[in-house]
Amino acid sequence: MLDALVADEGADNALLSDREHGTSIVTVAMPSVLDRQARLLGNRLLELAHHASGRMILRIDAVRQFSSAWINEMLRLASHCDGLGGRLVVVGVNPAGMTILRATGLDRQLTLADDLPGAFETLGVGPRKPSVFGRLFGRGTPGNGGDRKAA
Repeated sequence: MLDALVADEGADNALLSDREHGTSIVTVAMPSVLDRQARLLGNRLLELAHHASGRMILRIDAVRQFSSAWINEMLRLASHCDGLGGRLVVVGVNPAGMTILRATGLDRQLTLADDLPGAFETLGVGPRKPSVFGRLFGRGTPGNGGDRKAA
């Protein structure tokens, strides 16, 4: 029992969580996620997804090595997020991991993004893009006075 408690605390310490634009951003702070770690992290991630109504970005930039158990946990998490009416976007898969995901076709089962802005764009949230007027003239929008001063 104590071993399970220590392991669960380890899972909490390996996950850093933040929230932006109504989306939970969870970073896995471990260099490798093998079978036992995958199961522990997976269970904790399911809890976090539930609290985020399934809207989650999973950052795995620090994970250099992972097992098939970790891939299964990410697939389970993606399915759970979908079931909650949200979506999981995975960010930061290393090149070796991408090779494995592509070879197995699992890259089509997961929603992947290169970086956080790409993940937010995939989810349709984040900073609004400036209007054409804003891009042409710097700030403000037509009809609201904006921040521009008359010349």
